[in-house]
Amino acid sequence: MSYTKEPWEVRSHGSNLGIGAGELLLADWLASDDARGATCRANATRIVLCVNALAGMTEAEIDTMKHNIKITSILLLMF
Repeated sequence: MSYTKEPWEVRSHGSNLGIGAGELLLADWLASDDARGATCRANATRIVLCVNALAGMTEAEIDTMKHNIKITSILLLMF
């Protein structure tokens, strides 16, 4: 599968908030200055951080990592 190359970034332009990579705008929405806008910014930031952190990994590698984290969490709870 082909994905947009990293790094991704959160972009503000006027009253809009977006996620972009290079010249591409990948997502764009109206973000107010209230609590809803703060939630939109937090969600956009989380998406960008995750995408950039997983750069270069295949879907299989991400699934394996997710599985290993779950197993480790269970083992830590047992002890």
